[in-house]
Amino acid sequence: MLLALLTVISIAASAAAFNGFTMRMPSVGFASPKSGLALELDANWFNSGGYRPIQVRFTATVAKSFDREVALKLYWSSRNGVKDAVNLTVSKGFTIPAGQTTAEGVIRMPGYNESGFLWCDVVVDGKADASLSIDRKAAQFFASPAGEEIGLKQLKLRDAGSGTVSWLGRRSMPRQYQDLDQLMVEDAVSEPCDQWLDYSSADIVRTQLSMLRIMAERDPAAIAALRRFALAGGFVWIENVEDEAEALNEITRLLAIGGWSFDLDTPFDATLTPVSEAEGWNRESLMSRPVSPPGSEGQTLGQDIRGLLSAALESSSGGLTSRGWYAVHGAGLGRVMAFPAEGFDIPRRISPGVAANASKRWVNRGWERRHGVRPEVGSPDFANLLIPGVGFAPVGEFQVLITLFVLAIGPLNYWLLWRKQRLDLLVITTPLGALLVTACLFVYATFSDGFGVRVRARGLTVINQPAGEAVTWARLCHYAGLGVRGEFSMPPDTMLYPIKPGWEVAVGPQQSESRGLAWEPDRQHLVSGWLPARTSAQHLLVRAGPFAKELLVTTTADQQVEVRNRLGADLQLLMVYDEGGQWWRGESINVDGVARLEAIDKVEAVAQIRQITLDNEPQIPLGAGRQIEDSLERIGASRSARRLQREVADVSPGGNLMNQAIDRLVGLEGGAPLNLPPRSYVALSTKTVGVPLGFESVTEAGSFHLTVGNW
Repeated sequence: MLLALLTVISIAASAAAFNGFTMRMPSVGFASPKSGLALELDANWFNSGGYRPIQVRFTATVAKSFDREVALKLYWSSRNGVKDAVNLTVSKGFTIPAGQTTAEGVIRMPGYNESGFLWCDVVVDGKADASLSIDRKAAQFFASPAGEEIGLKQLKLRDAGSGTVSWLGRRSMPRQYQDLDQLMVEDAVSEPCDQWLDYSSADIVRTQLSMLRIMAERDPAAIAALRRFALAGGFVWIENVEDEAEALNEITRLLAIGGWSFDLDTPFDATLTPVSEAEGWNRESLMSRPVSPPGSEGQTLGQDIRGLLSAALESSSGGLTSRGWYAVHGAGLGRVMAFPAEGFDIPRRISPGVAANASKRWVNRGWERRHGVRPEVGSPDFANLLIPGVGFAPVGEFQVLITLFVLAIGPLNYWLLWRKQRLDLLVITTPLGALLVTACLFVYATFSDGFGVRVRARGLTVINQPAGEAVTWARLCHYAGLGVRGEFSMPPDTMLYPIKPGWEVAVGPQQSESRGLAWEPDRQHLVSGWLPARTSAQHLLVRAGPFAKELLVTTTADQQVEVRNRLGADLQLLMVYDEGGQWWRGESINVDGVARLEAIDKVEAVAQIRQITLDNEPQIPLGAGRQIEDSLERIGASRSARRLQREVADVSPGGNLMNQAIDRLVGLEGGAPLNLPPRSYVALSTKTVGVPLGFESVTEAGSFHLTVGNW
C-alpha cells in the first residue's frame, strides 16, 4: 500500500480514447442477499489495442471457515441491440480464502477498435448470483477510439488511501504541446502493475528515478513488468534523473537492462553518441526540419531565435544531439529513456522544429504502427503467410475428377446401359453417380487437409541468457482440418491478437467472431472463435518473460568454439560472435547436439544469413496474387465496395517492429548488419525456439525463426 501511495506511473497511449467505468454491485444494499458478497469493478483504461486490465474486488460481510470460489465472466459486444451477439467473453476464477473476507485481482480483456458494451455474470460456490451480475440491458458503454491523432494520454490517480479499488481517475483532458508541432497529449496516472500485459495498450510508461528506487526495493514484480514492457517494444521514460552518468548507471542496475544491449531498435540513419562512463547509454542525433525565416506564420520571435541558434549549432558542431533533453538505452525491441526533468520539458537550445521531429518518432511508435495490426480491421498482408498447400481448393484434382465424371456419367453410362438394353436405368445411375463423385470430392478435400493442426510461423526471439529472460514476437497462421476445442492456449505472459484478411471488407461489412478467453493460473485458454475449423486463422503474438532455453558456448583447448544446442529446435544455421571479435559458423545442429564451429568472415556470415532471410520473406502463393487482385478490382467497381475497402487497415504486419528488427539485423534496411556485442549469437531455424504455438501437438510447416541471444 505504501508503494501505491508513493509510486505513480503515467501511461501514454496513442490515437485512443481513455474510457471505462467504475461500478459496485449490488447496486442496492451493501452485499448480495444470496451470497453475502459485494463486487467492485474498475474498467477504466485506454480503449486501444493491448489488454485492458480490469480491477476486481470481492468483499464478504462475514468470513467463512472454508474457501469460497467465485467465477466472473465478462461479455463484450459491439452490437448490444442484436440478440445473442457477443464478440468476446473473458472469464476468471477468484478465491476468498477461509477466514478472510476479500479476494481481488485483475482480469485482462483484449481491447477492440470499435465502440461496444460490457456486462458480466457472477457465480459464487457454483450458484449464479444475479445481484452481483450486470444485466445486458444495463451494459456499460465503451466509446470507439478518438478520431483525432492523440500522441499521449494521462489520467490522475486517486489517493490509494481513499479505500476505493480504482486504479485510475475517471476523467482526463488532452493537452496540446505547441513546441511539438501541435502534438496532442493526454496523460494517465496509475499505480504500478506487476504484469507487462497491463501496460500493453500503452506507448510510453513514465516514472521518476526516486520512485524507481522504491519499486526496486519493495516490488520486484513491478520492476520486471516495466522492463518487459520495454523489451516488448514500448518506451519507458525515467524522469527527474539527477547526476547524469551515476544516475544512468543506477537506472541500468535497477531495471536490470545491462544485458539487453542488442541494437535492434536504432534506425540505420540515426547517429548515437555514447554517454561518458555510462555503458549502454547514448545521446541521439536530432534531425531538424528547415528553419522558417524570422517572422513566418506560426512562429514567435523567441522560436525564431531558438531555431536560428540550433541551426548554427548544427552547422558548427556537425549535429545537434539530445544532450540536455534525454539519453537512451536499448532494451530488446524497445527503449529506456532518461530525462533530467519531465519528458516534454524541452531545453531552450533545441528549436521547436527539431523537438517536433523527435516527437514524431515517438508517435510513429504508436500501438497500431509498432504492431502492424488494427484490432478487428482487415490486414492487407494476410495472404502472404498462408501455410503451403493447405486451405486451398484442389482445383486441378477437382477438374480431373469432374472430367472423368462427365465422361463416365454421360457417354460411358449410356453405352453400357444401351448394350444391356436397360436405358430406363439412366434415371437411377445418373444421380447415384453424381452422389458418389460428390462424396469422393468431399472425402478427398477433407483428407488432403488432414485432421490435425498445422501452423506456419514467422518469429523473432531475443534471449538474455545470463538473466534467463526473453522477448518473442511472431506472426502465426493456423489451420485446423477439423474443429479444435478445449486445447488452444497460450502462456499467461503472452499478448495475442487476430489478424483478419483484408478481402473480407471488400465483399461486405465485417462481423467480429465470437471469441472466448478463460484465464487460468498457468495459461490463457482460448476457448472458442480463435481458430475456426478448415479456415486459415492468423494471429500476432508478443511475449516477454522468463526463458530457460539456452545455447552453451565453450572455447576448446585449441582455441576453437564448440556449442551445445539446448534451444529446443534443430538449427539450420548458427553464427557466433566471440569475445575476440571473431565470427564462427555452424550448420544443421540438432537439438541437444554438440558441434564444433568454423571461423568465418563477417561479410560471408552476413551474406549467408541475409540469403536465408530473403528466401523466407512472406509472399502471396504463386498464382493467387493476381486472382485476388482481379477479384477485388471487379468487386471494387461499386461505390459501396469502395467505401468498405476504406476499412482495410493502413498498417500491416510487414512493417511492424519485428520485421523492422529483422531487416535491421541482416542489413536489409541499409545500416550495418549484425551489429551485435561480443558473446552474441544468431540462429536460424524452421522450428520454434521461443514462439508458443498454442498446442502440444502441432505440425509446423514453412516457418522462419530468427533467434538472437547472448551468453
